[in-house]
Order: sequence, then structure tokens, then C-alpha cells
Amino acid sequence: MNQNGQGSTLKMGYKTKQSNIKHS
Repeated sequence: MNQNGQGSTLKMGYKTKQSNIKHS
């Protein structure tokens, strides 16, 4: 469960980072 939650957070952060770069 902990690993799953961490993975979800990592994926979210990665998506946000990609969106930020695209926006920039």
C-alpha cells in the first residue's frame, strides 16, 4: 500500500514537472 501511494505521488509529480516544462 505504501509503495503504491508513493508511486502515485511520484507519477503525479512527474506529470506536473512535464506540464511545467511544456508550459514554459
